[in-house]
Amino acid sequence: WLSAFSPIYSSTGEVVAVVQVDEQFNSFIERVRQALLSELFIVLIVFLIVVVMLFRNVSRHMRREDLFKQRLEFQTNLINKKNQDITDSLRSAEHIQKTLLPDMNEVEQYFESAVLFLPRDIVGGDFFWFKNTGRYLYAAVADCTGHGVPGGFMSMIGQTALNDIL
Repeated sequence: WLSAFSPIYSSTGEVVAVVQVDEQFNSFIERVRQALLSELFIVLIVFLIVVVMLFRNVSRHMRREDLFKQRLEFQTNLINKKNQDITDSLRSAEHIQKTLLPDMNEVEQYFESAVLFLPRDIVGGDFFWFKNTGRYLYAAVADCTGHGVPGGFMSMIGQTALNDIL
């Protein structure tokens, strides 16, 4: 048996009676166990709801991150492809530009010289030119305005103009 005592007070604050509640100990323990189980069940339900909400949030964030990574990878590949295309095109322009330059073996027959041709970009606006007309030797070193493709076009125009003049 389990006994509990509870005083009853008057309006003046005096104890006027004491109430004794007797209950069997086993039934008291069973009531406490039931109360604990129901509270534990509520806590467990709240915990599961929080876990599910967190999981959904994390999943949504991961899907967004995966989508961002896919877009970034696609754009990186696109940029790399465009860069490769541009570089390949510039390499072709470099080949054309070097083909238009005079043959160094012919130049070295008439001049003790060395030519260092290093454009800042793959192609450039600087060029050297040589022409042997049989009667005269003509040589020019020119610096056209511009770098890269615009400079390369300007150097081709300059070489063509010099060839047309002579």
